[in-house]
Amino acid sequence: MSNHAITFTGAELASLSIRTSKKGTLYASGLIHLRDENGKFEASLSFRSFDAVAELTSLEKQYFAEQAAQPETSGGDLHFDGESTDTRELQVAKAPGRPKVNITGWLRTSKGTDGKWSTVFMVNTLSV
Repeated sequence: MSNHAITFTGAELASLSIRTSKKGTLYASGLIHLRDENGKFEASLSFRSFDAVAELTSLEKQYFAEQAAQPETSGGDLHFDGESTDTRELQVAKAPGRPKVNITGWLRTSKGTDGKWSTVFMVNTLSV
């Protein structure tokens, strides 16, 4: 771990996936979005974590896991008792909000095989 710890309060998890490294170790990776006090977008950082995998696994299952479509509720027009398809009001489904977390970590920069430099935020601790 670096001596230069950085903390972000109220960072949004924009994407998250749990993966397995070449050595067989579980790790989490994804994107965080940072916003100012008015809620406007400021920055997007890719992150990786080997230390907070347990906490991030539960968030992945809750917010980012893909759900299989059920045959009785996907596609087609479902019939409801007492209403016709002509009078039923359509409403847009709202996407679940992104989880906001407080994270502490450090920036790691490395040179890839293509010769380009990339910076990743390495998460050490996380709290919801």
